[in-house]
Amino acid sequence: MKCARVQDRLLLYLAGELEPREEGALRSHLESCPGCAAVAAELAETQELVTSALRTAVNAPATLQARVMAAARREPARRRRWAAFPPLWSWKQRFAATAVALCLLIGGYGLGHWHGGKQLSSVPGLARPDRPTLSLALLGDDHLEYLANPQPAQVPGPDPRQVSRSMTSMLKFPVAVVDLQQEGARLLGGRKCQLQGVWVAFLLYDWKGERVSLYQIDERKITLPALRPTTFRGRMFHVGAADGLTYVCWRSGAMNFVMVSGAAPERLLRLAGCASGMRESA
Repeated sequence: MKCARVQDRLLLYLAGELEPREEGALRSHLESCPGCAAVAAELAETQELVTSALRTAVNAPATLQARVMAAARREPARRRRWAAFPPLWSWKQRFAATAVALCLLIGGYGLGHWHGGKQLSSVPGLARPDRPTLSLALLGDDHLEYLANPQPAQVPGPDPRQVSRSMTSMLKFPVAVVDLQQEGARLLGGRKCQLQGVWVAFLLYDWKGERVSLYQIDERKITLPALRPTTFRGRMFHVGAADGLTYVCWRSGAMNFVMVSGAAPERLLRLAGCASGMRESA
């Protein structure tokens, strides 16, 4: 598939509206094309923001659909068909126009509902929902379970760029994969998992015989717990230990990173410092 067609079909792909054959071809293209994968990640992020903004507790009356359909049937037939969007509009312009129209529609209905005598004390869907706090115990359990029952990686290593492309197409957000071979940590592979209802990128390294798990999580969906803040190499980290495991957390852009291992805190912090300072594969 060509990039132009892929980007024109991304909205249908993210909505799960494509036929299985076309969906598979588009997914294969995203795995091999960093440019289209980045566009897909940006569009998925925009789609999530719009979806969150449009959630509302206001319910339309049961007769609304019937009135709309009756009004549409009364409209005279048009002799000339016009496109919904100008032919030169990009997919971003079309998506933005649709989002604005939906916001105006819901806002207009909510205003009319308020003036009708049923004032809304609050509309929870229009407020930013509270983000859950990440449970490090879940990460620790996931790390130990994977070590006790090793399974073939969904995306095998050791090529960081290949793992990054494949994981990005699976998770719909840019997955940063760092090459830690200079530090003696070999990338074994990656997989996607779900923790507290949030999709997470999981990377596994072999660090001189010690297994190290690195989790990447969208900061806008889940927050990090309060751990001991530590400055290392000019960067802020949060370090904690429980049940024989060490956790080192840091942020980069809109992403949270959590490194988990049985190594000593000082030793794992040095590896995390290298991981946070290296160039991320894309």
